[in-house]
Amino acid sequence: MVRRVIFLALPLLLGLAGIGGYLLATHSLAPLNWMAAQAREITGSNLSRRLEIGRAAEELTLLAASFNELLARLDESFEAMRRFVADASHELRTPIARDSRRSRRWLFPTTAAPPNTANRWPSFWTNRAAFPAWWTIC
Repeated sequence: MVRRVIFLALPLLLGLAGIGGYLLATHSLAPLNWMAAQAREITGSNLSRRLEIGRAAEELTLLAASFNELLARLDESFEAMRRFVADASHELRTPIARDSRRSRRWLFPTTAAPPNTANRWPSFWTNRAAFPAWWTIC
């Protein structure tokens, strides 16, 4: 009789312990799932956003604070990179435009601009006056 009770009660108790452990783990890891969902929403375009800590254990609060510090450093790096790219493109644009104007004047001395690009290829061989004299030697 005792054996029968043990054989019936043991699986039932193990099942209840498993369900209780699952519910306890789910409840205790809920703040971590919430923080992970927030972290997934942070992208390169909104690095200024931070994790909300909320009601969490001390370890999760420390983890969220460290993650927020990491995001702050990344945001500063991205902003420095954006400033560098903007400054570099400005610094490069001016000499390229200047050299482009100089090369047009050198290649096309009789006209202020290159020939009409819409009609460039058909008139390429017929309109040699638009090109400098050294071009006809080639």
